[in-house]
Amino acid sequence: MKEISVAQQNSATRPDRPAPQLVVAWASMIPLFYFASGGGFWFQYAAMNTSMSYHYGSLVTASMTEENLVTALAVFAIVSALIFPRIITVIGLCLKDRVFASLSALALASCLWSQFPSRSLEFSLCLAFNLSFVFYLYRKFSPERLLGLFLMLGWICLAACITLSLYLPQYGTDSTLGSTGAWRGLYAHKNACSITTVILLSGAFYAQAKTMLARASRVIYVCLSVFVVIMTQSRTGWVLLASLLVYVSVMRLVQRFNSTERVAALILGATVALSLIIATIGYSSEILYFLGKDPTLTGRTEIWKSVSTSALKHPILGYGYMAFWKNLQGESATEALANHWAVTSAHNGMLELWLTLGAVGLGLVLYTFVRAFRDAFVCLRAGNSSYTQWYSCIAFLAVVTSLDEAELMIPNNLRWMLYVLACVGLSERAKAIRRSRCDG
Repeated sequence: MKEISVAQQNSATRPDRPAPQLVVAWASMIPLFYFASGGGFWFQYAAMNTSMSYHYGSLVTASMTEENLVTALAVFAIVSALIFPRIITVIGLCLKDRVFASLSALALASCLWSQFPSRSLEFSLCLAFNLSFVFYLYRKFSPERLLGLFLMLGWICLAACITLSLYLPQYGTDSTLGSTGAWRGLYAHKNACSITTVILLSGAFYAQAKTMLARASRVIYVCLSVFVVIMTQSRTGWVLLASLLVYVSVMRLVQRFNSTERVAALILGATVALSLIIATIGYSSEILYFLGKDPTLTGRTEIWKSVSTSALKHPILGYGYMAFWKNLQGESATEALANHWAVTSAHNGMLELWLTLGAVGLGLVLYTFVRAFRDAFVCLRAGNSSYTQWYSCIAFLAVVTSLDEAELMIPNNLRWMLYVLACVGLSERAKAIRRSRCDG
């Protein structure tokens, strides 16, 4: 079967000119770095790096400072300048991939029933803007260039994390109760540091390294990334790193089989993974103690119980996009009283979505999971290229992460943006494979 190049499809509207591509790539690195850190920079998180913020969360910090606002406006100005010349292409892809457009529309519509309409409006516009930037990147760069772009971003974030943690510990290390000395780098929390480092690390296993220098650089990058994840002391990051290494190893083994054998290997792998998950649940207490965690996952199980009760009060449409957690206002006050501390997250992507966009929003995101793995199966069965394997890996990591952290549909969040990019890439490639089979 003749392989259809998605890179050719993406660049069909404009010839590839190396110099402008390089300029645009470096210009894109500024907003990508901003989104990687979660919509802020290390110096903006200093006020939250205290024992008091551990207990009282955003009650002790301002929600938006002039510094935050200026930074956000500058980033969005850069993104607007990049998107504008290709706005028609971006709109076209938005209309073509309706599921993510529908999620953005639902977030915007939630202002009508939100606990805090202005908050939902603000963050839903950010979400739509993020989606436009993802679609722009997908159309502007070939998949191979995208992979290289995010690998470069990984290097920049890694260097920033190590520098801040070693030489500016007041910013780069966690000073909250129970986490003193844990690395967090340029991120707001050690978990965010470890998760983002692992997700950006995934590109290193799929980008081409043709020279000895490139291969040596890749080995150094992998080792430094693993070192940073260990230094975060984040058990969530450790589990995600182990999941990544197992996934990469298993998929490389699967790719050695022919097309027919590959299907059987994928089914066998899924069966083994399901068995391991069931076994993990059965021995969860022992495993958690081994990892240095208590059976409540540092209070997460108690949060899940109380949050589920709140979600059942508005099960269909939720409380409005990003409108549930607001200090001691609204329903989040109930969670703070029930858990005896200022809870700021459901610590589970599915529950967080159910709270904010109800069963409708949760159903749409679950559909993206199903579609992503269906498309990944088509691509991997065809023995596809490295970038589709990278997309599949990102989708896998997104599912694993969402089980423990609120990582789905977060505005100005690189992890969600990468998941959208992966879903779009897998969908486009799977459609191309199906068309080629029909034509053949």
